[in-house]
Amino acid sequence: MKASITSVSKTIEKRLDQMIKQASQTRAFLERVVYREYIKAQRKRWMTEGATDGWGPLQKWTALNTKYASWKRRRYAAAPGGGRKMLIATQRLFLAVVGEGDGHKKLISDRSIVIGVDIPYAKYVNSSRPFFIFSDEMMSGLKDKHKKFITARGVS
Repeated sequence: MKASITSVSKTIEKRLDQMIKQASQTRAFLERVVYREYIKAQRKRWMTEGATDGWGPLQKWTALNTKYASWKRRRYAAAPGGGRKMLIATQRLFLAVVGEGDGHKKLISDRSIVIGVDIPYAKYVNSSRPFFIFSDEMMSGLKDKHKKFITARGVS
């Protein structure tokens, strides 16, 4: 009986050591999983004009006024979205948000990830058409993936 208790104890100790080691790999998880999901979510948000991040519903961005929308369709007819999609005509802000343009900022530490943009007008856009808010479904899904990463030593 004593041998089996020792065996169980060693198994538990080994598993806890594995979980601690895996938790120390959080920076890799943030880079490999969270950051990639952020990029996908932002692309989905911009293509749906704020209606979803691909995980769950969000509040759709306020429509452009009729006069400006008409001008935009003419002015940016050849641009991505044909002048019909909000906030992508010049692509400056969009590309910065999805990590492909100047002004994209990303800081990943052992415990957190901070993503932002350094585009002067971004704060004004974000105040009326939020693009740095994520659905509860996305946040919950990422938490679940992190738990799986630590306990199962993998992410789907």
